[in-house]
Formats: sequence, C-alpha cells, structure tokens
Amino acid sequence: MLLDTMKSSTIFHVLLLLVLCAFTTCGAQSPVHHLEFVQTWPNTFCQSTPCVAPIPHNFTIHGLWPAAIDGHSLENCKTKYKKSTTPYQGIRGDMDKYWPALNAGKTNENFWWHEWTKHGCCQNEFQPHDYYKKAIKLKYDISPLKILEDAKILPGSSKTYTVNAISQAFENVLGIGNKIWLTCHEKNGHFLLMEVYVCFDPKATSPVSCTWKVKRWTCGTGDILFP
Repeated sequence: MLLDTMKSSTIFHVLLLLVLCAFTTCGAQSPVHHLEFVQTWPNTFCQSTPCVAPIPHNFTIHGLWPAAIDGHSLENCKTKYKKSTTPYQGIRGDMDKYWPALNAGKTNENFWWHEWTKHGCCQNEFQPHDYYKKAIKLKYDISPLKILEDAKILPGSSKTYTVNAISQAFENVLGIGNKIWLTCHEKNGHFLLMEVYVCFDPKATSPVSCTWKVKRWTCGTGDILFP
C-alpha cells in the first residue's frame, strides 16, 4: 500500500512538472544572474564574414543573452513557441533597422528566431514579442557609437585606442563598475573592435556589474583599432 502511494505521488509530480512546462518557456537551466546586451560593429564583423550590402555604419544588435553568475551564457533551452507564431507587431521596422542579419544568405527572420531559441528562451521574464521589444528599447538607450564618438573615439581611421579609454567612455555613461565586455577580431596582427557587451539586471531595467570568469579575452594586450 505504501509503495503504491509513493508511486502514485511520483507520477503525479512528474505530470505536474510536464503541465507547468507546457505553460512556461521552461527557461534557464541555471538562475539568470544578468542579461548581456550584445551589439556588433559591422565593419569589423564583415571583414571575416561575407555580408549583405550596404554595410550599416552603426552598431547593430546581436542579441540579448541571459547569463549565469560566472558569466557563461545560458543557451538552447526549451521553448513552447513556434517560429510561425513569433510576433513582431509594432516593432518590425525597428527590428529590420537595428537588428539585421549581417551575414549574406541569412534572413532577418531566421536570425531573430535563432537568437530566441538559442538565448532568449533561457530566461522567463519576457515572451518573444516582449523580448524583441526590450532589445529594441535597449538599443535606443545604449548607443555604443555615440558613446565612443562623444569620447573622441572615432571609427574609420588607423588610430588605435587603449582598452582603458574605451572602457572609460562607457563608464562615463553607465557608471563605474564592470558593466561591459569587449570582443575583437584579429587581422594582420591588429585587434579590431567587434562587439560590445553591456550587462543588465534580469529584467533589463538597469546596467549592472557582471562577472566574466569563463569568458575568453579576444582583444589582445595592446591597443585596439576601430575600423
């Protein structure tokens, strides 16, 4: 009798878990410590990847990525949403402008869906439409190009800039703290600025300090070009 009761209880809890997952995104495998808002500098990205012309002369959105406390990205979680039902109502124009697929041969819709299924569904704060809408809002709020230009860090020249100078430009806007991460592309012995990560709290309301214990530094030890 006791064994039968235990079996029934186990089956009940398994079924309950399945039902709950059916009505949620079944998101992050680990607690979301912060969100990484990642923007790409197309002129660097397109030096190593065939791109669609014309190449935007502004940072474009790569994604909004949930991360664990040690900095590793939470990826490839389950989602109940289907690509055909993913909504872009009211934001489609902004998404085409600020979140284009730079790679030749990749459509914007495929890129956006990839970002949701790989990263977006690993958090439980936003459903797809709100996730995309939040990324667009962050793009309006955080413009790396303006931040850098205001600090006299200008694209398109052969001048190099120190990591400290670039970091200070963002600290002047976001506040002091470890709130950004840079990635670079190495070409002919030079390191070219490619992406800027800005960390936000899990609701994406405020920049926060974040940890990078597992991230690999790709910008070398010297100065950086901003092509």
